[in-house]
Amino acid sequence: MKKPPLTTPPAVAEIGNEKPEADQERDAPKKVDESYLQQLEEENRRLKMAVADLTLRNQALKLVVGKKW
Repeated sequence: MKKPPLTTPPAVAEIGNEKPEADQERDAPKKVDESYLQQLEEENRRLKMAVADLTLRNQALKLVVGKKW
């Protein structure tokens, strides 16, 4: 015997599609100050350079330690 498919009553379905006001505010795009964005990009660039430098140093040290004298 087949059971009928479960459906959500219309009143509940309508309520489920509404977002609370706090969620709508959180999802709204935020305006970001252009100078702040440039500062973040500069810091990101400097941090990437530091990681690249430390990675190269780490690889060089591993090569030196790995060799048998």
